[in-house]
Amino acid sequence: MKRRILSIDEFVNEQLQADKLAEEQAILEGTINSDEEFKSWAEEKLKKMHGDSYDQAKADEVITGLLKKKSDDGLDYGAIIGMLNK
Repeated sequence: MKRRILSIDEFVNEQLQADKLAEEQAILEGTINSDEEFKSWAEEKLKKMHGDSYDQAKADEVITGLLKKKSDDGLDYGAIIGMLNK
């Protein structure tokens, strides 16, 4: 795999974005305590990510799949929040 050399600005921006995402995930892990809270948060996140191309049916499919994975694999909300944030 070929690596790309980042400028200082690009590196700092990537680090800041990663730190912000980690901080957001840590906050969410402490505030989302039910499937309904996760569903509400995930819908808003997907709406922001996809804007005008947001598809409610596709969002429901993604959210249901993540909640099923949480249940089947014994995961916590933090884990499925991380999956959606990727």
